[in-house]
Amino acid sequence: MKPLGVGLVFALGLVLAQPVLAQRVPDPPRVSILISQSAGAPPATVRKELETALKKNGATIVPPAAIDTPVVPPEILNQVGLDAIVDLRLTPRASKTKRKQYEADVRVLAADGTVRASERLPLKGKGLDRAEAGKLATLIVGAATVPPNPPEVAQPAPLGPVPQELRPETAETVPLPELAPPTSTQASHPFLVLLADPMGTFRSARVNAQPPLQSLDFSTGSPYAGLGLGAELFPFQSGWMQYFGLGVSYSFSFLGVDTQANTLNAPTLRQQANEQRFNGDLIGYAPFKLFGGQLSLRLGLAYEGFNIDPTGPLVSANHFGARIMAGYEHPLFSSVSLNVGFGYLPAPHVGTDLTQTFGSVDSSFGIQAQAGLSGSLEPVLHNLRWTAGYDFLRYSDRFTKDGNDTTFSENYHRFMVGFAYRID
Repeated sequence: MKPLGVGLVFALGLVLAQPVLAQRVPDPPRVSILISQSAGAPPATVRKELETALKKNGATIVPPAAIDTPVVPPEILNQVGLDAIVDLRLTPRASKTKRKQYEADVRVLAADGTVRASERLPLKGKGLDRAEAGKLATLIVGAATVPPNPPEVAQPAPLGPVPQELRPETAETVPLPELAPPTSTQASHPFLVLLADPMGTFRSARVNAQPPLQSLDFSTGSPYAGLGLGAELFPFQSGWMQYFGLGVSYSFSFLGVDTQANTLNAPTLRQQANEQRFNGDLIGYAPFKLFGGQLSLRLGLAYEGFNIDPTGPLVSANHFGARIMAGYEHPLFSSVSLNVGFGYLPAPHVGTDLTQTFGSVDSSFGIQAQAGLSGSLEPVLHNLRWTAGYDFLRYSDRFTKDGNDTTFSENYHRFMVGFAYRID
């Protein structure tokens, strides 16, 4: 199979798998969030944090509309197809410190006002962090998907009116506001993500050549420091286009590094080098969950350049071409997620430094693998996350010059620890 065929088969599989998975996964519940006013607690912030967690659990948010009457007729509730309403009340609680503490009293109500589930959760500060919001979202979605109770058998009418004090209380009801018709599916990805990753990279390269060229092994004496910057933009927040975005990243070694080259008949050399890397991608997310995680596919361009002082037997290596990369993100526990990815770079363009030294290119390709973790830093800054990961990149080239074949390969091992800031 051609290299590009791998990407086409993968993309076609995502499209064909959607109808099959859609038959197995029930429709997501639509939930309306009701937040009571409480001194010192910002309802809009809490509502936004909880709605974000509910969307990640597959719920569709139906925003409430302000009306004069406190009771909603049953025919209106049935018309919008409401599955559950969340009554979230934030109240101050006693604290030994000067900082105010709050509790969240949560009730999940059916359309008729019946309480399906309730929970009391102490909060940290005035808002919800990702872990707390995730717990509430799990409780709400679980209660919203409970099927309604079977209809009770009709009882014979009483002979006379029953006194109020003798009537059994079968369910607790609360007045409900009028609900607006559901809007289009809301986006599950932030509008913009900004990335910053300090990193350390270790590079090795190998040349297998025939005389008069020299075979050699090359490696950096120690990992060299660098910085990576990136951004991901999802401009569409509704409809099918919400699953598509753009990504760009650039990294560079901002300090010169000492390198060493060990050849068969030459002493160790000390040279200055630097590395640059650029990626630009069209990002697509699958509109369904796979084992509770999120699939993604990136199609774009990738550049990798390792530039070295031209003295000595070592040469600069540059590659530029198309890249296809599949990714998968899965929540592990609390607010920590696992991210993995695998990429393929078919037939990249090889830089002139390599071709002038080793001859014309017979073949060239690259592979890339990534693994990392990310977690919430909500107590430090709203929508801020920490990231840590490992990135492996390898290029393999084959050259021909004056009837002699030469193979060249280079490996990059990169370790990153940084931050991601989300703008909804």
